[in-house]
Amino acid sequence: MINIKQKVIIIYLSNGMIELECREYEKQVQSFLKDEMEDTQMLAFMEHVQICPRCYEELEIYHSVYDGLELMEQEEPLMEHLEFADARLRYLLEQRKQRIAGKRAKRIVLWLLLFLCLAGMLGIGGVVMSGEAGFLG
Repeated sequence: MINIKQKVIIIYLSNGMIELECREYEKQVQSFLKDEMEDTQMLAFMEHVQICPRCYEELEIYHSVYDGLELMEQEEPLMEHLEFADARLRYLLEQRKQRIAGKRAKRIVLWLLLFLCLAGMLGIGGVVMSGEAGFLG
């Protein structure tokens, strides 16, 4: 069953309106799999492949090849790998989302701590300068 987002993509593809956009995302597949993207670029890529069946299929193909080559190096049975290829790709996408969300959360905490430190320093400086501190009196 095709969902609404997929219908929109199919309509756009039939009109050729996002053909160029898909080509750009298809060029980024290997960079995504090698984890060579900036976070903002990676988020845009993941959002696109989740709504575009054509680009998701391209990602699946490359992921299977990369995964298969890695398994061959480890001498793992390839047939068992093929059964779970889609699940591993979905897991990879989720891992990358969580990593980016974690980085953003850390940045927010660091900015908040910096703000609190500055506010505290300004607050203490204001008290000392106004002469309200007990030891200045």
